[in-house]
Amino acid sequence: MIYTMQQSGAYSNVVELSNETANVDGLIIVRCKLSMLRENLKIVSYLYVTEHKGKLLKIRITLPDNEINRSREDIENFAIEMFINIMDNIDSA
Repeated sequence: MIYTMQQSGAYSNVVELSNETANVDGLIIVRCKLSMLRENLKIVSYLYVTEHKGKLLKIRITLPDNEINRSREDIENFAIEMFINIMDNIDSA
């Protein structure tokens, strides 16, 4: 989707910084970190994707691109907490 937005001109200079799959306590998560430009602002975007009961869940967190934001360790914990909250809401619906 981000590459499609790049083709449309919304983003430019999209660079994939990392892309991996992880098993976090039985939750399979695809993690992707991207750097890109939005107008004249350089940003770093963390994209997390998982599946729950046939539903694709995606969380994207975007911050100004700098060394502090590139090395933040709290973002993944936040994304996992959000996935758990979303899955609990799906299960109780």
